Amino acid sequence: MDRIGGRFVISFFCLFLGAGTVLMGRASDLTTAVFFHGIVGIGAASIWTPVSTLIQKWFGGNKRGLALGILSPSYALGFGLMGILLPTIVNNYSWRMGWYLLGASGLILIAMNFLLLRDDPEKLGLLPWGETAQSTPSPLLSQTSFTYRAIAKEPCSG
Repeated sequence: MDRIGGRFVISFFCLFLGAGTVLMGRASDLTTAVFFHGIVGIGAASIWTPVSTLIQKWFGGNKRGLALGILSPSYALGFGLMGILLPTIVNNYSWRMGWYLLGASGLILIAMNFLLLRDDPEKLGLLPWGETAQSTPSPLLSQTSFTYRAIAKEPCSG
């Protein structure tokens, strides 16, 4: 992701997510279903880290926790919504149609992500949300010096 950017990584692995999901609708036995679901898993797992990283770049230190807090339960919200929508689709059409619609949604995300995502606010002349020109951005982990022993000895503030 550091070399080619989150925008490309996310768009590329949405292809795995969408295509694998469409292929789930074509599964004829358990073996192919497991294989296609593995493709979906590759896409979903490969998208999560770049999305988290992009959020950390686009939100300043004071807003980053809020943004990540909104992101974290979002996948569960998606599962919950699918639990409401998919039974209706399956009842009116078929279980294959449910997979096809989910896969088409994933494939549509390729274009949306590629067109709308940007890797870094600084490249656009912007500051991360929550930072001003006078604020000091939080240091990157690679720029900080710490030891695990010092962290363990740090008293909890609460």
